[in-house]
Amino acid sequence: MIMAMPNGGTATLYEDSYDGKWPAETLVIREFIPFIDQNYRTIAMRAGRAIEGFSMGGRGSTPLAMKYPELFCSLFDQSGNVMHTSQEFNPSDPAITWYLGPDKQRYIDDDAYLLLKKNLDKIKGRMRIQIWCGTKDPQHLGTVREFHQALLEAGVDHTYMEIEGLAQDRKGMVTQFSRIWFDYHVESFRRSGALAR
Repeated sequence: MIMAMPNGGTATLYEDSYDGKWPAETLVIREFIPFIDQNYRTIAMRAGRAIEGFSMGGRGSTPLAMKYPELFCSLFDQSGNVMHTSQEFNPSDPAITWYLGPDKQRYIDDDAYLLLKKNLDKIKGRMRIQIWCGTKDPQHLGTVREFHQALLEAGVDHTYMEIEGLAQDRKGMVTQFSRIWFDYHVESFRRSGALAR
């Protein structure tokens, strides 16, 4: 397994800013992944590629996986908010529009729930999804639970776990589950056929 970790900055949520200053989605999808595939011995197809992230990384990984399901066979969201970005849109609130801008379509295009519905035939039965969050992480637990419910309602088989007593603590999460941390992706690769190549 090759682990490749792009830097999404401090507040991009791995989305492209409307003014072009922070092309975080473009960085990952159109530049970073092709660069890794061209320069390392990867299985350069969906069957051999997974995406994951913690907190902002999880919040970014989930809509990217929903938006580009043809690129990933496995998603692991670790304590990453899954927001209804289309419902957050408020053109009169600069705290909302400073990054994605005044065009509502951008918020629709980055809404993980709408993307799940739009690309359900490419996700259901084709992408393995795992979501973890601590029970003492109120900032993220609510939307994580909501996305878990959306997956259930869509009939998307997935693994969901709330870790009792854990706050927003990546080190604590990794330490507690270090022995099985990569097992989910490895099994996803096996099921997709990548490990048989």
